[in-house]
Amino acid sequence: MDRPRNVPGSQARRQFRAVQYYLGVKEVEPRLPKPSREFDDAIRRILINQRDEVVAVHDRHMLISINHDLDEDHPYWPKRRKRRLTDQERDSVTNGYDSEKIRAPRQDTGRR
Repeated sequence: MDRPRNVPGSQARRQFRAVQYYLGVKEVEPRLPKPSREFDDAIRRILINQRDEVVAVHDRHMLISINHDLDEDHPYWPKRRKRRLTDQERDSVTNGYDSEKIRAPRQDTGRR
């Protein structure tokens, strides 16, 4: 026998399950200037109660932007030159890590 919804304790019997569907990826009109492409990745989640009634439908859309062609007049990234470390700089960094002293955690003295 089903309890009415407004009786205390009826919440304990409610159970929900979720069914999830992948709706796919589609290309949409980009909001950014042209060297970019934008995609919509969609998932639908349906919540169903213990009486097999649909309680909620939730669609999740995730927009994915991809930028292409990082050439000289690209609007997104600042112009940076790649720089390599010299052998001397690399050795200095390595020696710095090698000479680091490892410290142990403080011992608990029991005082607070």
